[in-house]
Amino acid sequence: MGYKKNDACLDKAYDDEKIFVLMTRDSTSPLVVGEWIKQNIGIQPREKLIEALDCAIEMSERMGEINQRKILEKEGWVFCQRKSPPENSECEVLFSDGNTGTVCYWDGWDDFKSPNNIDVMAWKNPRRVG
Repeated sequence: MGYKKNDACLDKAYDDEKIFVLMTRDSTSPLVVGEWIKQNIGIQPREKLIEALDCAIEMSERMGEINQRKILEKEGWVFCQRKSPPENSECEVLFSDGNTGTVCYWDGWDDFKSPNNIDVMAWKNPRRVG
């Protein structure tokens, strides 16, 4: 259990072994993980059951946020943790407080903030400037 970039568990699977992945955006995922926990009491180590419970809780807490991100991506927004905007561009931006605006992106994330120093969550429609 973990995130795509750091889950060593995926590396343990054999090349010909099937893997089933649950993602936070699936509304049934916390329930499925909970059922896995029930079925594995006394079989799996306690630490693994606790890790699964923590995962189910985080999935449940973040489901709305993840699904909102999916909707915004369909509208053309690109989330900053996935990709940077082109350098020397002006973009429509979505701030972490939910407001939108226009920001110039020059040479790094340090400059990619609102005038009130609010982080940018997503961007779209870059236009070259400078």
